[in-house]
Amino acid sequence: MPSDWSRKLANVFDAGPAHPLFREIEYDASYNLGGEGVAVPFYLGRLTSRNLFRCEWREVLECLEVFLARETSADGAKIARIEGGARTTLGLLQDEYSRSFGGHNGTPRKQVDAMRYLLKHPNASVTDIAEAAGTTPKQILRQTDTTYSFRLLREAGSRTVSKDCDYH
Repeated sequence: MPSDWSRKLANVFDAGPAHPLFREIEYDASYNLGGEGVAVPFYLGRLTSRNLFRCEWREVLECLEVFLARETSADGAKIARIEGGARTTLGLLQDEYSRSFGGHNGTPRKQVDAMRYLLKHPNASVTDIAEAAGTTPKQILRQTDTTYSFRLLREAGSRTVSKDCDYH
């Protein structure tokens, strides 16, 4: 059951940019001040036109998986179901949000490109990812979200993507 805090965030989200606290939530999400529990539902909710603050975390992760499968690949989307995987997608979600709605994107372009390539090609080598992102393998290995995602996806095996969540 969503908490009182989630219900408050949901009401602000429903009101949209006209609500005085909306920009504060947007700011907090852009700097990950509220953690993945605020940033993922905020960005993903705006991108899918669904108020994910009204959902259980499991539902948020299901929607993240479907979103990533559509934007990258079904195999790469498995990251959403792995403990810690949602956090690693924040840079990508933030980039998609800033492209759609404007606003601050604090994730370096090469890191976003590396994550996008990794999720499209989860079996790619570090060298392939670096080449696609326009950087070096050494730099890729310094990107904690990318290298952590790389490891998580290798450990994911053959889990399947859920079709439970649909968005507009």
